[in-house]
Amino acid sequence: MRRFIAVAVALTILSAPVSGCSQPIDTGSSVPAQSQPFVALLALIGLGIGLTAWHHHNLEHEGSGGGSGPILGAQFSLGPLISGYKAVDLVVDPVNVALGALEVPAGGGGTGKFTEIQAFSGTAQSFGTYTLPANYSPAAVAIDANGLAWFVDASGKIQGCAVMSPGTSGTCTSQGTFSDGLGAGSRSIAVDVNGFIVVIIDAGSGTVKWWATQGGAATGTGTYTSASTSPIYTADSIKLTTTPPAGFTVFHQDGSSDVISFAQNGSTLSITVQANFNYQPPSLVGLSDFGSEVSGKDAFYGFTGAPAGSYSMTKYETTSSVGVGSATATSQLIDHDGQVGNPGSAPFTAPLASPQLDTGENAIWAIDAGGRIVNFTPF
Repeated sequence: MRRFIAVAVALTILSAPVSGCSQPIDTGSSVPAQSQPFVALLALIGLGIGLTAWHHHNLEHEGSGGGSGPILGAQFSLGPLISGYKAVDLVVDPVNVALGALEVPAGGGGTGKFTEIQAFSGTAQSFGTYTLPANYSPAAVAIDANGLAWFVDASGKIQGCAVMSPGTSGTCTSQGTFSDGLGAGSRSIAVDVNGFIVVIIDAGSGTVKWWATQGGAATGTGTYTSASTSPIYTADSIKLTTTPPAGFTVFHQDGSSDVISFAQNGSTLSITVQANFNYQPPSLVGLSDFGSEVSGKDAFYGFTGAPAGSYSMTKYETTSSVGVGSATATSQLIDHDGQVGNPGSAPFTAPLASPQLDTGENAIWAIDAGGRIVNFTPF
């Protein structure tokens, strides 16, 4: 259509009568003086068409993890769920079929809160909220298959809270506290239905510090060295797998991963480590939990590309949550130079963090750079 309009304008100009004298633009040109202005105008129109086509091509096909095709818009986005607070981590609650958001005071410090929402017909409804113990402001949360939530702060204090009920308010009902003793550093936490709680922290050069307990009955701590020398992510670096009795996947920033499991010997836990799938191109953040697809494959989600350029959501598919080899990646463009979907799409600001795959509500959740919670449809 743009090409048709440009040509029509040009033809209209050329067909118009010209009178009077014309001063040539280029005295050395073979083009008659009276035609030189129109030729120059045509050249400018052609340049505009070329630049428009080039920009359109880049919008749909820019690579390097940027995906291709039309931009996938967000279904909806929400500001911080609690006034004066900001979301720092998300988690899926399989019992309530809800999304949980760990929120801390926007100014730092203070006391954290945990709130859950459920999504219906493209809108979110509050499910419940509780306040964590006074002056406890954790950085990460995990929920097990029974609905128990476990939090960890920067000092390694771990707090358990009871299952959220509809309309919950007040302070969380404590399910116990632990201290991981891992020292300073950014932590990730994961839990399973068998009572295992695992916290990890990066120790440099592919070495990972870990602490684990099975309901307090058996505890272990130490370090392990991965086959990769890449650091783990600063957040969301560990997720539950389907490996019994307690299997977890640890994600490294170069796209490699480990699967770790634990053996109990009396009151002591020991760790077993194996190389796991390689996720390429590497995600910019720790991957989501996995969900089983109709095809029988497991899918994880992350974000790739350049937040200031072509930025994509990337799905990694594997034959199971544990194995070796490379995952199959499919990228979908979600932001190009600040353009996020169609005019009707929900706003958000890249980069995104804490991707969570909620198969119960058929959604992918994340936190944007402004603290908004963003909802996408899986692909």
